[in-house]
Amino acid sequence: MSRPNRRDVLRWGGVALSLPLLPSLAPRVGSAARPPSKTRFIGCFFPSGAAMPDGAHGDWTLNGALAPIVDRGLAENVAVLRGFRAVEDVDVHWSGTAAFMSCNRVGRYQGSSLVGERCGKTFDQYIADLQPTKLRSLNVGWGHLSGWDEGHDSIVSIQYVNSIAWRDERNPIANTRDPQALFTRVFGDGSTIADPHIAYLLDRKQSILDGVLDQLGRFRASLPADEVAKMDAYESGIRDVERELVARREANVCSGDATIDDDVEVYIATLKTMQNIIVRAFECDAARSATVMYHEGIGDTTLGTATVGKQHDCAHNDWEQLRRINRIQVTLWADFIAQLKASSLLEQTVVVLGSNMSDGRSHRSANIPMLVASAGNELRLGEEVVATTAFDNPAMNRNLADVYVDLFKLYGVDRPVFGEGQWQSTGVPSGVLAPT
Repeated sequence: MSRPNRRDVLRWGGVALSLPLLPSLAPRVGSAARPPSKTRFIGCFFPSGAAMPDGAHGDWTLNGALAPIVDRGLAENVAVLRGFRAVEDVDVHWSGTAAFMSCNRVGRYQGSSLVGERCGKTFDQYIADLQPTKLRSLNVGWGHLSGWDEGHDSIVSIQYVNSIAWRDERNPIANTRDPQALFTRVFGDGSTIADPHIAYLLDRKQSILDGVLDQLGRFRASLPADEVAKMDAYESGIRDVERELVARREANVCSGDATIDDDVEVYIATLKTMQNIIVRAFECDAARSATVMYHEGIGDTTLGTATVGKQHDCAHNDWEQLRRINRIQVTLWADFIAQLKASSLLEQTVVVLGSNMSDGRSHRSANIPMLVASAGNELRLGEEVVATTAFDNPAMNRNLADVYVDLFKLYGVDRPVFGEGQWQSTGVPSGVLAPT
């Protein structure tokens, strides 16, 4: 048989299974310039800040909310950023969410020269431009708001709190909230998120791998011994996801409708399964860019209801509960990093986690919680990157756009200007890159 390569796809019914990234399947090329050190990006977000009184560090430390990172032995893979501010163009719930990865101003329905629903192309989408893949990007999340109140809805788009990824300045990208729909996008033929063939297999507890076992066997026989284990791990990862999806179908779980306190296990299982699918998609190069919203930008999926346990209300009134919610979300993120590391993907990937404010009681845009994770020696991993000691003063904080300008360099992109208006990059290094 002809020599396989990583672009080969195994097909069966509505299944399109790409091969994992293995050195022996890589295309043979001649000498060339050194490739960029990073090729993949994941932007992760949670709303309403942390227990950070008046923008001070508070509970956002390795002994507090970030303890799950230490518990998993990942502290040396994470940089903790201090003294960077969110975009506060309107209510920071709205602008700080929509502009989290573009640092652009947001449009308004009235009272602004920027008219209508408008923000800016986000960092993840620029990374998606760099290499064509089966799926341009994967964007997932928990919760969705159809409106808030008349005062806000008459001025700004509710989509500002529903999306952190924007294809361009007029097109926010909706999140996939159903793990089975995400699985079908990745392992179906890519034309639908409701492939009946995959649903049929899950209902019968069959695997998408079952119909391509012969093809997989032939590919495995062509691999060197040290890569057979990686191929086995890839297949095992897919079967793990399928078991999670089967369990959800048997439990008749409806994604994204409960609050964290309604059923924390459903919340955790939903996000973990979608993160698992993203790792599998990165393994087979079906996508290189992704975003995860651990909640929509306010943190209250039931409009107007004040129930203890909802992230928005806890940020205002119950920091004991907020600490619990922050710990759950940081644990999800740390598990995500651990999966990427175990799959030998972390060194090629930058993963950020941030929020739209620090102290949710005052909607403080200063010193937002912000983490950067990867592997390798290009970033100041295992350190605190302190941009200013005036943590409580947004005017003294650095623009987040400066971080993105530095991250672009890791992808071989020279983009000296990013963001817009007073939140535009300043041309001063953010400090996140390691000294050369």
